[in-house]
Amino acid sequence: MGIEEKGMASNLMFQTQTVLEPENNSEPHEPKSFEAAKPDPRVYLCFTLSSCLMAFLLPKHSWVPSYLIAATLISILAMLGGWRGATKAALVYIFVTLLAWLGSISGLDGLARTAVMLRALVCIYAPPVISAAILARGVRLHEAMTVLERMKLPRSFVLPLSVAFRYLPTLRLEISCIRTSLSMRKLSPSLAHPLRSLENFAVPVLMRSLKISEELSRSALSRGYGLAGKRSSFVRVALDGQDYALLCLIAVYTFAVSWLAVYAS
Repeated sequence: MGIEEKGMASNLMFQTQTVLEPENNSEPHEPKSFEAAKPDPRVYLCFTLSSCLMAFLLPKHSWVPSYLIAATLISILAMLGGWRGATKAALVYIFVTLLAWLGSISGLDGLARTAVMLRALVCIYAPPVISAAILARGVRLHEAMTVLERMKLPRSFVLPLSVAFRYLPTLRLEISCIRTSLSMRKLSPSLAHPLRSLENFAVPVLMRSLKISEELSRSALSRGYGLAGKRSSFVRVALDGQDYALLCLIAVYTFAVSWLAVYAS
């Protein structure tokens, strides 16, 4: 009986070794390639910068160029997956347009001036907000930092930008968690008790904001953004034919909108 048990045990060990041991004939795995995202961060930077400058500097004789800039930015944001933000931005433009139309047909001078001023503010300051959302969705942080360092920008600008790039999404998540925590404790903000609601909501947000800024600053320093030497990157960030074609398309878009704003009006 003991001999049979030993034979079974040795047979089981042999089967286990057969399963666990890797096959010698298997081909070695090739190392993963670090591919940069496309389009290049410089394409996004050129597009958003040109859109924001046109929104600020072009004359407002006609609102068509401003709406064309807004439609382009909203379309790009929707293509990147930001449907919720694109819908909100489109609704804001629709609201100010309807308000300006109502002010023009109502005959009320105060309402008309207020509507025109509100539409001007939206057409000037909404494109930078939409552009920031586009950069947050389309650009990877480490690739953007590599591009900015290659552009010889000072570290005093690159390091705060790397912290701010991660700050707002993290703070938004923390605010959502604070709201969930308050609702679970039945301490949701209420107009019946404004001071207490402000205290219950604002104090945790301020404390978490301070904590997040410290953590993100340490994270950026631990990644080597504060070093004086030149940083290397596993990802090869370079412009290719597709990026140059997009840059040419951005130049045509900028020229067309500028011509429409200056001459066609």
